[in-house]
Amino acid sequence: MKKLILTAVIAVFAFTASYAQDSTRTRLHKAKGTAEQRAKNATAMLTEKLALTAEQQKKVYDIELERVKTFEGMRRQTGQSATMEARKAAMKASRDKMNSVLSQEQQTKFDSLRTAQRRQIRPKSESDKARKKHKGVETVTPPAPR
Repeated sequence: MKKLILTAVIAVFAFTASYAQDSTRTRLHKAKGTAEQRAKNATAMLTEKLALTAEQQKKVYDIELERVKTFEGMRRQTGQSATMEARKAAMKASRDKMNSVLSQEQQTKFDSLRTAQRRQIRPKSESDKARKKHKGVETVTPPAPR
């Protein structure tokens, strides 16, 4: 009986270890690529969404490349991320440069794209906002009757 239990335990551990070594599973996060690739991808996406001209594409690529390199530099300097003020200043500068390149119609589309991406990355529900306002006071909704 002891041999049977020991064999079962070893089999479970072997199965777990082999599953942990499985390299065919997909990763949760995509590879980011080089700064040039990321700027090229962002420019291609903006070209598709905003119908950029060839001249605008060149300027947007330069702006995106500068933005990506700036944030990579910030990440390297401080380990994880730069101070919030420095990040906000860099984002504002990038946004201002982008707005100088885009037409008025493209600017409104660009702002709506940014808003949609922000919601997709970090969705906020009304209950989360209300919870923050009350500083730790959490309301519990009762379960639905069966």
